[in-house]
Amino acid sequence: NLRTGASRGDTVCAAEAASYLIEFGVLSYYTQNPRYYQVAKACTRRVFDSRSAIGLIGKDYDVTSGACLDHDSLAGCYVDSYYEYIYKAWRLFHDPELKAMWDPSLAAINRYLATTRKGELWYAMADSITGKVKDTTVTLWDPYLVGLLACAGDLDHAARSYSAWDRLWRVNGLLPMGYDFSADRIVNPKYYLNPELIEACYYMICLTRDPRYGADLRQYYADIKKYCRTDAAYAHVADVVSKRQSDEMSTFFIAETLKYFYLGFSRDPAFDLDHVVFSTEAHPFVISHFSADRIR
Repeated sequence: NLRTGASRGDTVCAAEAASYLIEFGVLSYYTQNPRYYQVAKACTRRVFDSRSAIGLIGKDYDVTSGACLDHDSLAGCYVDSYYEYIYKAWRLFHDPELKAMWDPSLAAINRYLATTRKGELWYAMADSITGKVKDTTVTLWDPYLVGLLACAGDLDHAARSYSAWDRLWRVNGLLPMGYDFSADRIVNPKYYLNPELIEACYYMICLTRDPRYGADLRQYYADIKKYCRTDAAYAHVADVVSKRQSDEMSTFFIAETLKYFYLGFSRDPAFDLDHVVFSTEAHPFVISHFSADRIR
Protein backbone atom coordinates (compact mmCIF):
# COMPACT_ATOMS: atom_id res chain seq x y z
CA ASN A 1 0.00 0.00 0.00
CA LEU A 2 1.61 3.24 -1.15
CA ARG A 3 -0.02 5.25 1.65
CA THR A 4 0.75 2.99 4.60
CA GLY A 5 3.70 0.90 3.44
CA ALA A 6 1.81 -2.27 4.34
CA SER A 7 2.34 -5.28 2.10
CA ARG A 8 0.30 -8.38 1.41
CA GLY A 9 0.91 -11.74 -0.17
CA ASP A 10 3.65 -14.24 0.55
CA THR A 11 4.50 -15.67 -2.87
CA VAL A 12 6.28 -14.38 -5.96
CA CYS A 13 7.32 -16.09 -9.17
CA ALA A 14 10.96 -16.28 -10.21
CA ALA A 15 10.61 -13.35 -12.63
CA GLU A 16 9.14 -11.16 -9.88
CA ALA A 17 11.82 -12.22 -7.41
CA ALA A 18 14.86 -11.73 -9.62
CA SER A 19 14.47 -9.20 -12.42
CA TYR A 20 16.31 -6.25 -10.90
CA LEU A 21 19.89 -6.63 -12.10
CA ILE A 22 19.95 -4.15 -14.97
CA GLU A 23 17.94 -1.31 -13.45
CA PHE A 24 19.55 -1.59 -10.02
CA GLY A 25 22.97 -2.00 -11.61
CA VAL A 26 22.45 1.22 -13.56
CA LEU A 27 21.33 2.91 -10.33
CA SER A 28 24.50 1.72 -8.58
CA TYR A 29 26.60 2.99 -11.46
CA TYR A 30 25.20 6.51 -11.45
CA THR A 31 25.04 6.84 -7.66
CA GLN A 32 28.42 5.11 -7.26
CA ASN A 33 26.80 3.06 -4.52
CA PRO A 34 27.12 -0.71 -5.09
CA ARG A 35 24.44 -1.67 -2.57
CA TYR A 36 21.59 -1.55 -5.09
CA TYR A 37 23.31 -3.95 -7.47
CA GLN A 38 24.41 -6.17 -4.60
CA VAL A 39 20.84 -6.51 -3.31
CA ALA A 40 19.55 -7.26 -6.83
CA LYS A 41 22.23 -9.87 -7.35
CA ALA A 42 21.45 -11.44 -3.98
CA CYS A 43 17.85 -11.96 -5.13
CA THR A 44 19.02 -13.58 -8.35
CA ARG A 45 21.56 -15.68 -6.47
CA ARG A 46 18.87 -16.91 -4.07
CA VAL A 47 16.77 -18.21 -6.95
CA PHE A 48 19.79 -19.69 -8.71
CA ASP A 49 20.91 -21.45 -5.54
CA SER A 50 17.48 -23.08 -5.23
CA ARG A 51 18.09 -25.05 -8.43
CA SER A 52 17.79 -28.81 -8.34
CA ALA A 53 20.57 -31.33 -8.81
CA ILE A 54 19.90 -31.27 -12.56
CA GLY A 55 20.12 -27.47 -12.73
CA LEU A 56 16.45 -26.46 -13.01
CA ILE A 57 14.68 -23.86 -10.87
CA GLY A 58 11.05 -23.84 -9.78
CA LYS A 59 8.40 -21.23 -10.56
CA ASP A 60 7.19 -19.82 -7.20
CA TYR A 61 9.07 -18.61 -4.10
CA ASP A 62 8.25 -17.67 -0.52
CA VAL A 63 9.02 -13.97 -0.01
CA THR A 64 10.13 -14.42 3.60
CA SER A 65 12.29 -17.51 3.49
CA GLY A 66 13.23 -17.45 -0.19
CA ALA A 67 12.33 -21.13 -0.40
CA CYS A 68 11.15 -22.56 -3.71
CA LEU A 69 7.54 -23.71 -3.39
CA ASP A 70 7.15 -26.07 -6.34
CA HIS A 71 8.93 -28.25 -8.88
CA ASP A 72 7.44 -26.56 -11.96
CA SER A 73 10.37 -25.57 -14.15
CA LEU A 74 9.93 -23.57 -17.33
CA ALA A 75 11.73 -20.91 -19.33
CA GLY A 76 8.73 -18.82 -20.31
CA CYS A 77 6.09 -16.78 -18.52
CA TYR A 78 6.69 -16.43 -14.74
CA VAL A 79 10.41 -17.17 -15.13
CA ASP A 80 11.33 -15.33 -18.34
CA SER A 81 13.10 -12.16 -17.15
CA TYR A 82 15.03 -14.08 -14.47
CA TYR A 83 16.92 -15.89 -17.22
CA GLU A 84 16.92 -12.84 -19.48
CA TYR A 85 18.58 -10.64 -16.87
CA ILE A 86 21.28 -13.10 -15.88
CA TYR A 87 22.59 -13.06 -19.43
CA LYS A 88 21.90 -9.42 -20.31
CA ALA A 89 23.30 -8.06 -17.04
CA TRP A 90 26.45 -10.09 -17.65
CA ARG A 91 26.71 -8.48 -21.10
CA LEU A 92 26.19 -5.02 -19.67
CA PHE A 93 28.27 -5.20 -16.48
CA HIS A 94 30.82 -7.95 -17.27
CA ASP A 95 30.20 -9.66 -13.93
CA PRO A 96 31.76 -13.16 -14.00
CA GLU A 97 29.40 -14.36 -11.26
CA LEU A 98 26.50 -13.88 -13.65
CA LYS A 99 28.26 -15.75 -16.45
CA ALA A 100 28.79 -18.61 -13.99
CA MET A 101 25.01 -18.66 -13.44
CA TRP A 102 24.07 -18.33 -17.10
CA ASP A 103 26.13 -21.15 -18.60
CA PRO A 104 24.65 -24.00 -16.48
CA SER A 105 21.19 -22.44 -16.72
CA LEU A 106 21.28 -22.49 -20.52
CA ALA A 107 22.56 -26.06 -20.54
CA ALA A 108 19.71 -27.22 -18.27
CA ILE A 109 17.06 -25.36 -20.30
CA ASN A 110 18.19 -26.96 -23.53
CA ARG A 111 18.62 -30.41 -22.02
CA TYR A 112 15.35 -30.73 -20.13
CA LEU A 113 12.87 -28.11 -21.39
CA ALA A 114 13.59 -28.15 -25.13
CA THR A 115 10.99 -30.49 -26.63
CA THR A 116 10.43 -31.50 -30.24
CA ARG A 117 6.89 -32.22 -31.43
CA LYS A 118 6.11 -32.91 -35.07
CA GLY A 119 9.49 -31.52 -36.06
CA GLU A 120 8.99 -28.23 -34.16
CA LEU A 121 11.08 -27.08 -31.20
CA TRP A 122 9.17 -25.81 -28.17
CA TYR A 123 10.16 -25.24 -24.53
CA ALA A 124 7.92 -27.15 -22.12
CA MET A 125 7.37 -27.22 -18.37
CA ALA A 126 9.28 -30.01 -16.67
CA ASP A 127 9.65 -31.36 -13.15
CA SER A 128 12.71 -29.59 -11.76
CA ILE A 129 13.79 -32.71 -9.86
CA THR A 130 13.39 -35.37 -12.54
CA GLY A 131 13.44 -33.34 -15.75
CA LYS A 132 10.29 -35.11 -16.93
CA VAL A 133 7.94 -32.96 -19.05
CA LYS A 134 4.81 -32.00 -17.07
CA ASP A 135 2.98 -29.55 -19.33
CA THR A 136 3.23 -28.62 -23.01
CA THR A 137 1.30 -25.34 -22.82
CA VAL A 138 3.17 -22.22 -23.91
CA THR A 139 2.13 -18.57 -23.78
CA LEU A 140 2.29 -15.42 -25.84
CA TRP A 141 5.17 -14.19 -23.64
CA ASP A 142 7.41 -17.19 -24.32
CA PRO A 143 8.95 -16.21 -27.70
CA TYR A 144 11.26 -13.83 -25.80
CA LEU A 145 13.48 -16.90 -25.41
CA VAL A 146 14.24 -16.93 -29.15
CA GLY A 147 15.97 -13.55 -28.91
CA LEU A 148 17.78 -14.52 -25.72
CA LEU A 149 19.10 -17.73 -27.26
CA ALA A 150 20.18 -15.85 -30.37
CA CYS A 151 22.02 -13.19 -28.36
CA ALA A 152 23.77 -15.92 -26.38
CA GLY A 153 25.05 -17.47 -29.62
CA ASP A 154 22.69 -20.46 -29.67
CA LEU A 155 21.35 -19.68 -33.12
CA ASP A 156 20.39 -23.28 -33.89
CA HIS A 157 17.86 -23.53 -31.04
CA ALA A 158 16.80 -19.93 -31.62
CA ALA A 159 16.02 -20.50 -35.31
CA ARG A 160 14.16 -23.75 -34.68
CA SER A 161 12.08 -22.27 -31.88
CA TYR A 162 11.35 -19.17 -33.95
CA SER A 163 10.07 -21.31 -36.82
CA ALA A 164 7.56 -22.99 -34.50
CA TRP A 165 6.23 -19.64 -33.30
CA ASP A 166 6.14 -18.25 -36.83
CA ARG A 167 4.08 -21.23 -38.01
CA LEU A 168 1.62 -20.68 -35.14
CA TRP A 169 1.25 -17.01 -36.08
CA ARG A 170 0.63 -17.77 -39.74
CA VAL A 171 -1.99 -20.42 -39.00
CA ASN A 172 -3.99 -17.93 -36.94
CA GLY A 173 -2.95 -14.56 -38.35
CA LEU A 174 -1.91 -13.59 -34.78
CA LEU A 175 -0.56 -15.48 -31.74
CA PRO A 176 -2.96 -16.97 -29.18
CA MET A 177 -2.28 -16.28 -25.54
CA GLY A 178 -2.11 -19.98 -24.68
CA TYR A 179 -1.25 -22.94 -26.91
CA ASP A 180 -0.74 -26.64 -26.16
CA PHE A 181 1.90 -27.67 -28.68
CA SER A 182 1.56 -31.37 -27.94
CA ALA A 183 -2.16 -31.39 -28.69
CA ASP A 184 -1.86 -28.64 -31.33
CA ARG A 185 -4.71 -26.86 -29.56
CA ILE A 186 -5.37 -23.24 -28.58
CA VAL A 187 -6.14 -23.07 -24.86
CA ASN A 188 -6.47 -19.27 -24.61
CA PRO A 189 -7.48 -17.49 -27.83
CA LYS A 190 -6.70 -13.90 -26.76
CA TYR A 191 -4.04 -11.71 -28.37
CA TYR A 192 -2.75 -8.76 -26.33
CA LEU A 193 -0.51 -6.97 -28.88
CA ASN A 194 2.52 -8.52 -27.21
CA PRO A 195 6.06 -7.65 -28.32
CA GLU A 196 7.84 -10.97 -27.73
CA LEU A 197 7.66 -12.51 -31.21
CA ILE A 198 8.34 -9.12 -32.80
CA GLU A 199 11.34 -8.75 -30.49
CA ALA A 200 12.54 -12.23 -31.43
CA CYS A 201 12.21 -11.42 -35.12
CA TYR A 202 14.22 -8.22 -34.63
CA TYR A 203 17.04 -10.15 -32.96
CA MET A 204 17.07 -12.73 -35.75
CA ILE A 205 17.23 -9.96 -38.37
CA CYS A 206 20.21 -8.40 -36.61
CA LEU A 207 22.11 -11.57 -35.78
CA THR A 208 21.58 -13.67 -38.93
CA ARG A 209 21.16 -11.08 -41.72
CA ASP A 210 18.75 -13.58 -43.29
CA PRO A 211 16.14 -11.68 -45.38
CA ARG A 212 13.54 -14.26 -44.37
CA TYR A 213 13.13 -12.52 -41.01
CA GLY A 214 12.60 -9.10 -42.59
CA ALA A 215 9.79 -10.57 -44.66
CA ASP A 216 8.30 -12.13 -41.54
CA LEU A 217 8.39 -8.79 -39.74
CA ARG A 218 6.49 -7.15 -42.57
CA GLN A 219 3.88 -9.92 -42.43
CA TYR A 220 3.40 -9.52 -38.67
CA TYR A 221 2.97 -5.77 -39.07
CA ALA A 222 0.44 -6.22 -41.87
CA ASP A 223 -1.56 -8.70 -39.79
CA ILE A 224 -1.64 -6.44 -36.73
CA LYS A 225 -2.84 -3.54 -38.87
CA LYS A 226 -5.46 -5.77 -40.48
CA TYR A 227 -6.90 -7.32 -37.34
CA CYS A 228 -6.08 -4.93 -34.48
CA ARG A 229 -6.28 -1.42 -35.87
CA THR A 230 -9.26 0.74 -34.96
CA ASP A 231 -10.26 4.30 -35.75
CA ALA A 232 -8.63 5.46 -32.51
CA ALA A 233 -5.75 3.08 -31.80
CA TYR A 234 -4.98 -0.66 -31.81
CA ALA A 235 -7.05 -3.20 -29.92
CA HIS A 236 -6.54 -6.51 -28.21
CA VAL A 237 -8.17 -9.40 -30.01
CA ALA A 238 -10.49 -11.52 -27.89
CA ASP A 239 -10.27 -14.52 -30.23
CA VAL A 240 -7.53 -15.07 -32.81
CA VAL A 241 -9.81 -17.40 -34.76
CA SER A 242 -12.78 -15.04 -35.15
CA LYS A 243 -10.58 -11.87 -34.85
CA ARG A 244 -13.17 -10.28 -32.57
CA GLN A 245 -11.62 -7.21 -30.97
CA SER A 246 -11.63 -6.09 -27.32
CA ASP A 247 -11.91 -2.46 -26.23
CA GLU A 248 -8.44 -2.14 -24.71
CA MET A 249 -4.81 -1.59 -25.71
CA SER A 250 -1.79 -2.44 -23.55
CA THR A 251 0.77 0.31 -23.02
CA PHE A 252 3.56 -2.09 -23.98
CA PHE A 253 2.23 -2.04 -27.55
CA ILE A 254 3.60 1.50 -27.92
CA ALA A 255 6.60 1.06 -25.61
CA GLU A 256 7.83 -2.28 -26.94
CA THR A 257 5.95 -3.83 -29.87
CA LEU A 258 6.09 -0.75 -32.08
CA LYS A 259 9.65 -0.02 -30.97
CA TYR A 260 10.86 -3.41 -32.19
CA PHE A 261 8.96 -2.94 -35.45
CA TYR A 262 10.64 0.44 -35.90
CA LEU A 263 14.10 -0.95 -35.17
CA GLY A 264 13.55 -3.97 -37.38
CA PHE A 265 12.45 -1.85 -40.32
CA SER A 266 15.05 0.90 -39.86
CA ARG A 267 18.09 -1.19 -38.85
CA ASP A 268 19.37 1.90 -37.04
CA PRO A 269 23.13 1.31 -36.49
CA ALA A 270 22.90 3.12 -33.15
CA PHE A 271 21.23 -0.03 -31.81
CA ASP A 272 23.79 -2.57 -32.99
CA LEU A 273 23.42 -5.54 -30.65
CA ASP A 274 27.19 -5.79 -30.27
CA HIS A 275 27.05 -2.47 -28.43
CA VAL A 276 23.57 -2.26 -26.87
CA VAL A 277 21.62 -4.33 -24.34
CA PHE A 278 17.83 -3.97 -24.17
CA SER A 279 16.10 -4.28 -20.82
CA THR A 280 13.08 -6.56 -20.57
CA GLU A 281 10.95 -3.44 -21.19
CA ALA A 282 12.92 -2.57 -24.36
CA HIS A 283 15.02 0.27 -22.92
CA PRO A 284 18.45 0.37 -24.63
CA PHE A 285 21.67 0.62 -22.59
CA VAL A 286 25.03 1.14 -24.29
CA ILE A 287 27.55 -1.40 -22.99
CA SER A 288 30.52 0.96 -23.27
CA HIS A 289 28.82 3.45 -20.94
CA PHE A 290 29.27 1.17 -17.93
CA SER A 291 32.41 0.25 -16.07
CA ALA A 292 32.18 -2.86 -13.93
CA ASP A 293 34.34 -1.49 -11.11
CA ARG A 294 31.83 1.33 -10.49
CA ILE A 295 28.98 -1.10 -9.93
CA ARG A 296 30.39 -3.95 -7.89
